Amino acid sequence: MIKILLMRHGQAQFGHADYDHLSPNGFLQARRVADAMYESGEIPDIIASGSLKRQRQTAEQLLDRLGDDLTYQCMPWLNELDSAQLIRHYGASVFRTETRQSIELSEVTRESFPYVLKQLITRWHADEQCPFESFKQFKARIIQGLELLTSSCHQGSSQANTTILLVTSGGVIASVIQHLQQLNLEQLLDSALKLRNASITEILIDQKEWTLGRVNWLPERIEGNNELVTVL
Repeated sequence: MIKILLMRHGQAQFGHADYDHLSPNGFLQARRVADAMYESGEIPDIIASGSLKRQRQTAEQLLDRLGDDLTYQCMPWLNELDSAQLIRHYGASVFRTETRQSIELSEVTRESFPYVLKQLITRWHADEQCPFESFKQFKARIIQGLELLTSSCHQGSSQANTTILLVTSGGVIASVIQHLQQLNLEQLLDSALKLRNASITEILIDQKEWTLGRVNWLPERIEGNNELVTVL
């Protein structure tokens, strides 16, 4: 049995010019998850993350608490969709402006973000001539990455059970949920917008059978503190 823990990164710096960096809350969220794992003894065998700064910073907090002897790998297939690129490319049509060629992510407010994200993803999903990574390519990258990872674990591990924690982002996790539950685009978007920072979604893999376990789970030390429960 292979247990995959898909962990969304801690809160990033939404609204800042450099979004790709954990906020003070984000660092604390990651440490709280690491503390809960350490105290429960549910320590993964492998920790990996995408190459984005917010993902790597989250993984570093886990490694600092859980032990430097843990295996760490950087896996770029875990990287999030490039929302800044999407808004530059499709933003003018979303905001219905003809005077500007593009919009910057830092201009989007927390209140408008859900609407803007849905509009961007809908346009990206429908764009068959996307000049950068397409929606289909994004999803294929994730599923292929997971399949290759689990295949290598089946072949190379002598352990009966292996737990792998993958630090990634909401779009990646929602795409895996969509794949397992056969969700439509609207359901995918609703799922992505509900995923909380530092939350864990669990995939159980027995031979070739994939089962969705806990979804959007947070330890009590975060769940019980409203200031630490965030989606943006």
